[in-house]
Amino acid sequence: MTNAPELWHDDLALLWQEAWHALSPSAPQTPPQARRVVLSTLDAEGAPQARILVLRHARADTAIVEMHTDAATPKVAQIARDPRASLTFWDESRSLQLRLTGRVSVITGAQAQTAWDAVPAFARANYGVEPIPGQTIATPAAFARTPDPARFAVLRFGVDTLDAVVLCDPQHRRAFFERSRQFSGVWCAP
Repeated sequence: MTNAPELWHDDLALLWQEAWHALSPSAPQTPPQARRVVLSTLDAEGAPQARILVLRHARADTAIVEMHTDAATPKVAQIARDPRASLTFWDESRSLQLRLTGRVSVITGAQAQTAWDAVPAFARANYGVEPIPGQTIATPAAFARTPDPARFAVLRFGVDTLDAVVLCDPQHRRAFFERSRQFSGVWCAP
């Protein structure tokens, strides 16, 4: 989006568009660090668990964000127990923080095949680590990486809320968008 900063952060509709533009990097030109999000889930005891994932797709029209993971990771079990989650995203170039809440579904098997086909060969070994991610190992390299499409999962995050904070001078801006209000948005104190 090419709107001047003084325009997009002062208009709810433009801020919504800018937020989704920030979330929708056009890979592979966008560097990986610009596509990193923090996904937070709840473990079996209800404690928050946060980790960084690479954002793969984001669509404003459906309010869906997608990431990839190994299906054997603890986060997949956490999502199965409780699909509620949050995403946090920071865009340095826009001084824009996005906090999204929603529910995650785990897509595997034939439904994930198209996404698996798009994973570069060098990255496929990230989906099939043995022992499974999070298990104790004797030495730093005591694991094997073998591509396994059965271990590949797409995490589909359906956005319920989007909280956008723009850290601009002289005054910050904050807006809140909710699915229940068709994401029309309201201004909030930053």
